[in-house]
Amino acid sequence: PAIAWASSDTTVAFVTQSGVLFGLKSGKTTITVSSRGFSDAAVIDVRPGIRDVIFEADSIAISLSQSVRIPFRVRDTDGNVVDLAKHRVEWVSTSPDIAPLTGDATVTGRSIGKTNLLLRVDNKVGSPGVRVLAKPVASVFVQPSSLVLAPGISTQLTATTYDINGNAITGRNVSWS
Repeated sequence: PAIAWASSDTTVAFVTQSGVLFGLKSGKTTITVSSRGFSDAAVIDVRPGIRDVIFEADSIAISLSQSVRIPFRVRDTDGNVVDLAKHRVEWVSTSPDIAPLTGDATVTGRSIGKTNLLLRVDNKVGSPGVRVLAKPVASVFVQPSSLVLAPGISTQLTATTYDINGNAITGRNVSWS
């Protein structure tokens, strides 16, 4: 007995004569099977899958205590930006002691070192590297800034280093000249 399979829109999905269905692009099609004058049909809704998880950079560098939201986008097989609320999403830092990661793509430098971040959406993964560096010194101030000394008298000078935001940075070596 001959069985015939057909798709109403072969650009959306096609079916082989053995009944194997292949989705090609988003859309709806009707699959019909016929044999000896009888037929039945099923409506098939082909939905896009995840094409790629893309980060703006393959790697980033952040400072200790700095928190940064990592820019990324997820596109589906139709090329559209994906609403992550409708997908299984997993964020992972391979070394959370160096740079932990939150579900809103924010990474924070906890200790100096390197780690990788993984964003898995369904079965697609994107993975930028993160390097945590010591905070750069933006300025240094000496105390006292002015002093009058008599011969044979000494006093201790103090240097304080600051980051770009004006926060004091401790534990830095300074050289005096």
